[in-house]
Amino acid sequence: MRESSHGDAVTAIDEGIINPMALATWVDAKTIDVTIINGREGRAIKRQRNKAFGQLQHKISKCKNGSKKYRRLVAAKKINSKAKLSLCDFDHQVSKKAADHVIFCRFITVNMN
Repeated sequence: MRESSHGDAVTAIDEGIINPMALATWVDAKTIDVTIINGREGRAIKRQRNKAFGQLQHKISKCKNGSKKYRRLVAAKKINSKAKLSLCDFDHQVSKKAADHVIFCRFITVNMN
């Protein structure tokens, strides 16, 4: 758990596996503002990438080693830039939502120690 404080308010950031981030901020003595950032889109991107790789691997296994079709399929399997860029964009969106939460709670800096 990472905490950032400014004045008397505290934000706790919990990085998870299923949900990339959960943020909790003490608004006052009795109220906590909680934001949970859902990781569903990231899992969907990874699942689609793995399905595509599985289909390519199935086609590769039916080819003769070293054939022209085999080489083309192996080259296609190596190109995963679309999934990589999509995951990079998803990570950016997660960090943006976390930053918006912190700014909304009137924080200036976040201590990531």
